[in-house]
Amino acid sequence: MPESYLADNLRSLREARKYSQKYISEQLHIARQTYTVYESGNRVPDINLICKLADIYDVSLDQLVLTNLSAHSDLIADGADPRHYAAVPNKSLIPLSGANAKAITDFLNFPDYKQLEVREYIRFQKYLLSKEQK
Repeated sequence: MPESYLADNLRSLREARKYSQKYISEQLHIARQTYTVYESGNRVPDINLICKLADIYDVSLDQLVLTNLSAHSDLIADGADPRHYAAVPNKSLIPLSGANAKAITDFLNFPDYKQLEVREYIRFQKYLLSKEQK
């Protein structure tokens, strides 16, 4: 099972957005202490609350649970929409449109030898483009 980043993300997103635990707990209609337990990772909220939290923080469910957003809370605090960022293997976030994110996902599902061909083709096209620009 993939690692969950839910507790860390809840704390990081709340702090990045400058929300108090009291404010979030009021939005969820739960006690502040209950929300504190979720942030500490001692308990996991039910799926309905996770959906509400994703809405509050304006992230997708998979990002909230499976992506380490705490490393990128500066982007989120600056107003960047994390739904337009794609997680890549080194855990960095790159802004991508839907079509580009789909292309990267397709690429990552290619066998290694096909990925190598695509990378070589991209390098070749960059080379041609650089020659055109001179």
